[in-house]
Amino acid sequence: MLYVFKNKSLTMGGLLSLVGILAFGLFLLIFLLLKSPASTDVSDEIKSITQAIRKHYQKQIDYRGLNTASAIKENIIPLQMIRSNKVFSKNSSEILIGSDIEGNIISPFVNTFSVVYKNLNKQKCQNVLLTTFDETSGLLSITVSNKEIYEFTYGGDMTLPISKEAAKKYCTVKNDVMFTFE
Repeated sequence: MLYVFKNKSLTMGGLLSLVGILAFGLFLLIFLLLKSPASTDVSDEIKSITQAIRKHYQKQIDYRGLNTASAIKENIIPLQMIRSNKVFSKNSSEILIGSDIEGNIISPFVNTFSVVYKNLNKQKCQNVLLTTFDETSGLLSITVSNKEIYEFTYGGDMTLPISKEAAKKYCTVKNDVMFTFE
């Protein structure tokens, strides 16, 4: 390669163009490497899951029997989210469905269900907590579980929607985030 440039003369304009192209390429490479997949918005994903669950259970008086395994078996969850009999988010975190943060099966006469994002790092936790919901979503609460448990509801001290400051304050290195819906 040096031999090719040995006999060629490079003008100042050509050198500046080459440096500019290399700088842009380096900038683009750094941007792509540092861009976090955690910035993926999960609002459409949660809306899709909750609507599918409601549609499936619309003729029943409760969500009895619902958990991750039954949601997969009953084809409630879109196929592209299922890998190895587990449900995964766009941000690559595992999702559990059920009555609580562990995804336990819902008992008879229970009219709420939870969608849980497991093992989120601090940035993914913050992004998930900042998901916005409208009044028709049926969202009752959001719970963050790490070394402590924090529950956000409409009204009270820890209120919904969650602010950026609260998301930063309550997310730690490893978090589970549970959305509870009616």
